[in-house]
Amino acid sequence: MFVSSKEVLNNVDLIQKLNSLEFKEIWAQVDSEIDESKVNTTKLVSQKAQHKRISNLEEIKASKTNLKANKERKSHFPQKKERLAIKSHTQLKEYRIAFDAAMVIVDLSKRFPLEETYSLTDKILYSSRSVCTNLAAAWKQRDINSVLFVNKLNDCCLKITETQTWMQFAVECGYMDAKIGQQLDEVYNQISDSLVKTIEKRQKASYLTSSNLK
Repeated sequence: MFVSSKEVLNNVDLIQKLNSLEFKEIWAQVDSEIDESKVNTTKLVSQKAQHKRISNLEEIKASKTNLKANKERKSHFPQKKERLAIKSHTQLKEYRIAFDAAMVIVDLSKRFPLEETYSLTDKILYSSRSVCTNLAAAWKQRDINSVLFVNKLNDCCLKITETQTWMQFAVECGYMDAKIGQQLDEVYNQISDSLVKTIEKRQKASYLTSSNLK
């Protein structure tokens, strides 16, 4: 059976139409899949960004919680006071206390009898003032000569003991009130204890330094 050329042309046109329709559907499907993938990718990106924001927020909250906990822990402990830089021996606590005690003895010694001027009055005035002068000399030697520094502090302790002994004589002789004498004695004991601690620290530091040099 022979087919005419006209029928062949018609069949070819029909196939082309079918192919064109089929390809259109395929491309439409491809386009829809591409759109879906874009939407899915956008969702994934937004979800990742959201997760990242949430994790950042959680980290910020955790850091704030840690800071708050640290502040609470620190509040339970007393804060150390900043020590002011001492530029002169007159700023030393021990010096100021010793100076005030010496001035009290000056006022009290004015009531001593004249016959005790050289045997008691001069002695107690000299020893009480020597506590301050030796402390001032020790301050000058603190960074120059460790041995002289310790020696001057030892001299301070010796002069404190001398002053306490002279005060005991003044109390026993009735020249000084017993309560005042006891208060001054306690004051000098406090100064002596503080100086002894300083001496021990400096001697320990000197020993460690010398042992490291060996």
